[in-house]
Amino acid sequence: MKSEQLSTRIQQLRVQLARAQARERAHERKVDTRRKILMGAMLLRDAAEGNVVLRRVVADFVSRLPERERSLFPEHAAQHTQGDATGGAQ
Repeated sequence: MKSEQLSTRIQQLRVQLARAQARERAHERKVDTRRKILMGAMLLRDAAEGNVVLRRVVADFVSRLPERERSLFPEHAAQHTQGDATGGAQ
C-alpha cells in the first residue's frame, strides 16, 4: 500500500511540475511578445518621425515580408519602392 501511495504522490508532483513549467513558458512568451511590440512601436515611430536610417531598415524589412504581411505596412512598402527608384541616395 505504501508503494502505491508513493507512486501516486510522485505522479501528482510530476503533474504539478509540468504545470509550473508550462506557466513559466507562457510567461516567457508573453514577455517576449511585449518586448517585440514595444521595440517595433519605437522603431516605427522613429522611422515615421524622419530617422532616415530606421526608415530604410524598416522598408528593407517590410520588402522581405510575404505580401500578406507586407500589406500591413503600406507606408513603408511605398518608401522602399521610392528608395529603389531614387537609387537609394539620401
